[in-house]
Amino acid sequence: MKFRRRTVYQALFVVVWPCIALAAPASTLNVDDVIAKYIDALGGRSKLDGVKSIKLTAKVSFPGGIEAAGTAEVMRPNKVRTDVTMQGRTDTEAYDGISGWALRGTAGRTEPEKLPKEDLAEIEARLRIESPLIDYRKKGFTAALAGTEDIEGAKAYKIKLSKADGSTELHYLDAEKFLPLKIRCKWPFQGGHREYEQSFSDYRAIDGLILAHWIQGRDGGGNIDFTASIEKVQINASIAEERFAMPKAQN
Repeated sequence: MKFRRRTVYQALFVVVWPCIALAAPASTLNVDDVIAKYIDALGGRSKLDGVKSIKLTAKVSFPGGIEAAGTAEVMRPNKVRTDVTMQGRTDTEAYDGISGWALRGTAGRTEPEKLPKEDLAEIEARLRIESPLIDYRKKGFTAALAGTEDIEGAKAYKIKLSKADGSTELHYLDAEKFLPLKIRCKWPFQGGHREYEQSFSDYRAIDGLILAHWIQGRDGGGNIDFTASIEKVQINASIAEERFAMPKAQN
């Protein structure tokens, strides 16, 4: 369940802008051309840079009929906190840019614990208030245009991001609107690799931005991991720095 909680909220921070550009033939575009059109479609760099924080609430469904309510808070450059409540108990995970911690209320725990190095590396790798396609070189990725693919009847450009550690991300962008349709990710985990997939739809306008309000995650085997419906989004919400800091033990 811990992995599911994390992938749910990693998926929520894909902020996209209304698309007005039409796609050029795939043969005339290279990877940087597609990314440039994508960034223009988001509303331009200055608009994206103006997003300093995001706060949202969501309903999340897991296999087996498990329902949860969640909130997520993200602040530039690299702070994040998620709170997921199910069956009357809340689990919290947070990262303050240096260290991470968790409070496992669903396991009956009442004191916060530091996250292990492997979990911390996963959080650092997945933090995103904007797509990793933006400034991908600065984020340690190389990028390649891997052609086009049909995604549920829509033609999509496929961009592959790769890192030296073996991490890869396949981003599928609608060839007409440049909205993300799907992301497939793989990154090192416990001597091997972990994979997951996320699909996006139900885009709505929020303070001049367009944000996916329906997200579904699948594991490496293609099985549904979660389905999230976003209920409320606050752009540039006021979030106290203390929200990300590990609380002191109550001894």
